[in-house]
Amino acid sequence: VRTMRDGLRALGTGWPQPFDDDDKRYRQFQKKRVVAARSLPGGTVIARSDVDLLRTEEGEGLDASALDFVLGRKLRHALERHALVRADDLV
Repeated sequence: VRTMRDGLRALGTGWPQPFDDDDKRYRQFQKKRVVAARSLPGGTVIARSDVDLLRTEEGEGLDASALDFVLGRKLRHALERHALVRADDLV
């Protein structure tokens, strides 16, 4: 009986618990972002070889799920290597 009660307690309430600040920071860091693979001049039409997917502490760029949105779009201005690609960087 004790083992069964311990098992039920280990399962929790079944309701999601809110994330604390450390969990939020960790989850944000684990997301990969679209970054410039090399320095790219303005007007470049983005190809897959022009971008990488990297983990970064900055969370303002497009995440990896937006890769198809980025490919084939033109840059408004130059980006340095490993700079985050943002939606407003693209035409």
